[in-house]
Amino acid sequence: MHITIGQTSDDRRKLQKSFAGTSVQVQLKQPCDLLHPVFIMTWSSSYVHDNYVHAPELGRYYYIDNVVLLTGSRAELQCSVDVLMSYASEIKGLSCVVTRQENAGLSLITDPNIMVKNYNIIDTYPFPTKFDFSGGSYVMQVLGGST
Repeated sequence: MHITIGQTSDDRRKLQKSFAGTSVQVQLKQPCDLLHPVFIMTWSSSYVHDNYVHAPELGRYYYIDNVVLLTGSRAELQCSVDVLMSYASEIKGLSCVVTRQENAGLSLITDPNIMVKNYNIIDTYPFPTKFDFSGGSYVMQVLGGST
């Protein structure tokens, strides 16, 4: 089978990663685990900095977790699946309600596990002798009364 081996510098949390690589002939080490496959390939020093694999026959993208050098100029690429990139088109097609978010900056999505700060804004205005209530709603509080 053929895989594409190359590099990506994108964050693992990014859905669609930029990736370009070289097509290489490999064998799957048996027994095969689709989530953590081991590819056996002819090793070259040009692959030293590669960290990402696309296996079109398996329909998935993988991170290279470890490289084990074998005899006869061969190497084992121990990989783990990149779920986000492998299922990017399906994820983009989802219609869902978000109940958790990573960034606390978006106040439209509430998250009970993120601390929200509450600030009191106090403005003092002199009370006019003639007060016009036609402009909207008002909340009035009287301070300094006796108990």
